[in-house]
Amino acid sequence: MDLSASFTRALLSGFDRAYADLVRAATRSTGSREEAGDLVHDTWLRLAEHARSAPAEAADLAGAANPSQMPRDATAYLAVMAQHMALDAHRRRQRHARYLGEAAVHEQLAPSHAPDVADSVMYRQALAVLESALHSLPERCRAAFIAHRVQGERQPEIAERLGVS
Repeated sequence: MDLSASFTRALLSGFDRAYADLVRAATRSTGSREEAGDLVHDTWLRLAEHARSAPAEAADLAGAANPSQMPRDATAYLAVMAQHMALDAHRRRQRHARYLGEAAVHEQLAPSHAPDVADSVMYRQALAVLESALHSLPERCRAAFIAHRVQGERQPEIAERLGVS
């Protein structure tokens, strides 16, 4: 609907009187008073931007507005406008939630972590240091360490097999 500048200005002039009613109506639509307040302010901003950008009409310049272009009930018109903006916000949240849900599913299906080249080099270096340390141990000590730490044997069993106390 193309609003005339005088109609928009008439709505803006009645906005202060209708503010509390608009917030109550928007709260019923959104379930949140804070969000309702934001929607009502956005409604006012949209009207103010339209009034500012609308071309001046001859009736406005003469100071007399056409009565057929004046709103009969500005509060009702503004309430419907705020409800439409609440519906737009709800649809926007649904699209956003759908997008986030799809992104979460995509992330869950993707590999959690693929090591990069630096990680691979770091692990190889750590493994080389461990092998070097194992080879520097005496044979029996190395056998006991591997049996206990790698193979999970109990210490009394290892001691009995190697003949140590």
